[in-house]
Amino acid sequence: MHHLFTHLCENHFIEPIRDYTAANLSILPGAVLARLQAGDPTWETMVPPVVVRLIKQRHYFGTAHA
Repeated sequence: MHHLFTHLCENHFIEPIRDYTAANLSILPGAVLARLQAGDPTWETMVPPVVVRLIKQRHYFGTAHA
């Protein structure tokens, strides 16, 4: 794995993430999914609004019609 990672970095296939919100780094995908599947609407505060719309429009993860 180390060689693969080195190759990807040296050939610029991996780029650093810029312009992020540090407060969002503590949000874990599993926590969002658990809230979503439990019907807890607070999951919507954990992802960008465009993602909320797509999940609801496309009924991902068993979401009901929005």
